[in-house]
Amino acid sequence: MAAARPGRGTPGRRPRAGPPPRPGPVRRRGGPHVVLPVAVAGRLPVPPRRGAGAGRRVEGVRGAGLTHWVPAPPDASHQVDRMLHVLERVGVPSAGAELRLDLPPPARVEAREALARRGIGAGEPYAVLLPGASCPARRYPPERFARVAADLSAAGLAVVVAGSAREAALVAQVTGAGRATTTGPVPPARHATTTAPTPRTRRATVTGETGLGVPGLAALIAGSAVVVSNNSGGAHLASASGRPVVVLFAGTEEPAQYAPRGTPAAVLTVPTSCAPCRQLRCPYGLECLDIPPPDVARHALRLAGGG
Repeated sequence: MAAARPGRGTPGRRPRAGPPPRPGPVRRRGGPHVVLPVAVAGRLPVPPRRGAGAGRRVEGVRGAGLTHWVPAPPDASHQVDRMLHVLERVGVPSAGAELRLDLPPPARVEAREALARRGIGAGEPYAVLLPGASCPARRYPPERFARVAADLSAAGLAVVVAGSAREAALVAQVTGAGRATTTGPVPPARHATTTAPTPRTRRATVTGETGLGVPGLAALIAGSAVVVSNNSGGAHLASASGRPVVVLFAGTEEPAQYAPRGTPAAVLTVPTSCAPCRQLRCPYGLECLDIPPPDVARHALRLAGGG
């Protein structure tokens, strides 16, 4: 590891050669001990401000405002392993590669109350659908999410389409179309070893939820039978909660770098010659997400049933 002097980590400046320095104690009055900028959706990370209060500002690429520069691990490494690699090089020990989510009790209460308001009783299995993502190139089309919601509802599984307040229009689009869509029975998934929730004589609830904060949304996910999500934060919350998840993975990134680990998962994508594109918008009609909704529903029902 090479260390750059504070304020001298500008692009193009070669770091000082030599053995990795021994990280010294971090003295601070407040703020984080370490800042680790992370790239999002193909964009380079924004360098932290020098006055951010952190004793160490670290990245795997050179940038202004950094105190340490760490050579990046192999491109094929999972993002969790990449972050741990960088942190370990500056003296932050690993506590393991498994994601873990500790929910505060008020968040669980908030999620239960939200479900009750929407007619989903305690102990009733439900699926969480998360149609949002940080950029359009990562979003499975809402009309297809609606068909998935309708198929799960027809199979007897209540559906909560969730998102942030800014995604209210998207959530309404999915829930409205999901309620209106009529579908036939969903055939069982191939190689399923257990059954999904028993179909009812009437369709189960399809409802929307955009009033929860991040802790409440995490609790909603943690109590679900299965999550269907784009490659976004919701998929990682499901993984950290140990919940089964279907990830609709766009070609913006390498699936091996972001796929859930340690929880039952189905990562669905269509290989394309342009992937990974690292683009915010797709000029090719999202060919990488041309996944039939019935296939998504079958995988979700298989995972909800423990398959």
